[in-house]
Amino acid sequence: SGEDRPDEVFCCGPERMMQAVAKLCEQHQVNCWLSLETPMACGFGACFSCVTKVKTPEGWDYRRTCVEGPIFSAAELELSEV
Repeated sequence: SGEDRPDEVFCCGPERMMQAVAKLCEQHQVNCWLSLETPMACGFGACFSCVTKVKTPEGWDYRRTCVEGPIFSAAELELSEV
């Protein structure tokens, strides 16, 4: 169609805005990466205070934002939890 489209979108900001950006990217089949601003008590993964819900082949699991993040693919996040 000749329209310019990004290959990927990187987003940080308020949770509702990131949800909207992720939804828009999904509609247009553009990879979207979200930078989460989760409170991190210890900063090295021991306390699990920074976990975020992610989709897995088995259903869902939690990832530590301070260790496995803070940037996640929007496709793997449970966006209702962001």
